[in-house]
Amino acid sequence: MLIWVCLHCLLLAFTFSSAKVLHLDKSLLVSWKTDQEVATINIKADIGTQDWVGVGFSDYGSLPGADLCVFWRDWTGQIFFTDVSVTADGLIKEDTINHCHGMKWRPKERRSKKKNLRNISEFNNVPTIEYVYQRRLWTCDEESYRIEDGTTHVVWAIGQGPLYKLDGLNITSSFNVRTGMSRTRFIDIQTIPDPGAEPLVFTNHNLSISSKDTTYFCSVFKLPNIFNRKHHVTEYGAEISTGNEDVVHHMELFHCQDEQEFPLWNGECGDKNAPEILKRCKKVLAAWAIGAGPFLYPADAGLAIGGPGFSPYVMLEVHYNNPLRRTGIIDSSGLRFKISKELRKYDAGILELGLEYNNKMAVPPEMKEFTLTGSCVQECTAVSLPKSGIVIFGSQLHTHGAGKRVQTTLVRGGREYIVNIDKHYSTHFQEIRELIKPVHVLPGDSLLTSCLYSTLNRENITLGGFGFTEEMCVNYVHYYPKAQLEVCKSSVDTDDLYEYFDKLNQDEGQETNKDKSVEENYRSIRWNKKRSGDLGTLYTQGTLSMQCMRGTGEPFPGTWNQVPQVKVVEPFKADTDKCANNNKNRVREEKRNLKKKSLDDDLPYTPLLKRDKPRMKRMEHDHNHMQKRLFNKFADTWDDYGLWGVDKRNQDDLADTDQEDDFDDDEEYVDNLDEDVVENPYLETYDDDLFSSKKRMLGSM
Repeated sequence: MLIWVCLHCLLLAFTFSSAKVLHLDKSLLVSWKTDQEVATINIKADIGTQDWVGVGFSDYGSLPGADLCVFWRDWTGQIFFTDVSVTADGLIKEDTINHCHGMKWRPKERRSKKKNLRNISEFNNVPTIEYVYQRRLWTCDEESYRIEDGTTHVVWAIGQGPLYKLDGLNITSSFNVRTGMSRTRFIDIQTIPDPGAEPLVFTNHNLSISSKDTTYFCSVFKLPNIFNRKHHVTEYGAEISTGNEDVVHHMELFHCQDEQEFPLWNGECGDKNAPEILKRCKKVLAAWAIGAGPFLYPADAGLAIGGPGFSPYVMLEVHYNNPLRRTGIIDSSGLRFKISKELRKYDAGILELGLEYNNKMAVPPEMKEFTLTGSCVQECTAVSLPKSGIVIFGSQLHTHGAGKRVQTTLVRGGREYIVNIDKHYSTHFQEIRELIKPVHVLPGDSLLTSCLYSTLNRENITLGGFGFTEEMCVNYVHYYPKAQLEVCKSSVDTDDLYEYFDKLNQDEGQETNKDKSVEENYRSIRWNKKRSGDLGTLYTQGTLSMQCMRGTGEPFPGTWNQVPQVKVVEPFKADTDKCANNNKNRVREEKRNLKKKSLDDDLPYTPLLKRDKPRMKRMEHDHNHMQKRLFNKFADTWDDYGLWGVDKRNQDDLADTDQEDDFDDDEEYVDNLDEDVVENPYLETYDDDLFSSKKRMLGSM
């Protein structure tokens, strides 16, 4: 086992995590900034002089159903910029209303020391085209994609031209079109890393992975002596062995809470020979899942680690998903942290919400949509949270392969509020996300985590469990100040579930009975729509079995079986009235009302913490200096353009050269997209005058 430190690797990874840049392909880069209503999007593309490029969005990354803005040239040499959708047959259909506004473009000469310059598209005479345009996040048009917080699937296509017309073009043709998809959080908060923090990494060391499809491997570490003093974790992320990105599914670091010495043991987590004392390693310090980037804590909160009375032992748990049962996989993956001895105002904590890790909750087969909900009931928060409550500032939603949509809501006085929602969730992109609006949770509030699944391609029941072909529904929420509550999750009460099995046997002749296990009963049922619907009714109306637990694994005082369901009188409604009442005055009025609300009012949302201005100014200066040093890092691609109109030359050359503006004199200069990122996009509006331009034909290059 090894605690491995790589300062350069950490600085590089965390520096680029805050930039709103996505490298879609070696020949295609997109960068952007957003405010409350508008996205300004910048595209750099290496394409042939006659070729076209389209970038846009779809629900889950497929081209059919996608919404694209396409830059293209017709056979006469004229350039167009067109808003299109893609039909189920893969044909481009020009939209009735153009929402791709104000496009400006310029050709950029690609400079390279290589004699033979060719890019992936294999076209000769390849220039770099750069263009910028704007698009509303919500267009209120059924033909257009709504850009919302959560996972965004960015789709793209590059094809040969020129074209006689764009409408009717088959975008799925592999002969002359290249396509792809990337996932990102399009609407994001930029958090500045703390340059004074030091790196600390816990990893396995040259571990031979089992050929089983699912393996949980545990390793115990002892913290260095510097942790005799309390520190704060300011950010953390994954350290994945190259080539194992598809095998390492998720990881957790647990604190071993006991005054005794712990053996530095490693092995499969369920090993019967594992020391009994390892059951004391239960308190979650950090959690990561596939697709997640680094997570940065807000400036006034950090994860406490070390200090007097703090047990120096931690346990790393890694879930390896190996569906192909490959052999010979060697892995040294783990979690990396940045720590600071400069303590912040609050200690942060992690709370597990959702469903218990058992097989009592299940998803029937051949279901287009089926929802499971895990509850953190008011009876639990009432006895476990401080009187002043806690503030949730981060969230990591988690399911396995069947999950399609996940959300957590807060229920106070029967009214439901959103905490976090991902309408286009992907198990391959499970980020730890800072909330745009932190949520204040009080004792007596309830928290509901709901996961929508699709099992159309599954022939039998999908049970809850640890394997990837089984399912989970979890939200790891990050909050401050730290409380004793560690787990607040539920499942259907066992007695109610067996009553359901008994009713199926008596009323419908199903081969279920009280002597079979839960799994045996579920797999004995011949599933149809009625039985699936009845199971869903049981889950929403039956009583609950609750886990209301401390980090030690001990339950809080209370009765945690036969717990009533959470009563929701006024359900949360999606913010669809943006389109029904689409006017700027209403939006401004809502924002003014929201800012007037205090934490004692009904609304649970709290403003972002006020920053320590001198400290934040220093951090921002150091962060910008670090980005400047890394300016021209990638030698073989052109994604290092830091400023609009910068040629591919080293930074010293640029310092001595006046940049030439390739736009015509009457065209507006476009600012650097990486500057002036709005920290809280709910505080500003956008000028509608920017959307007065009409679709127009531009001159040729």
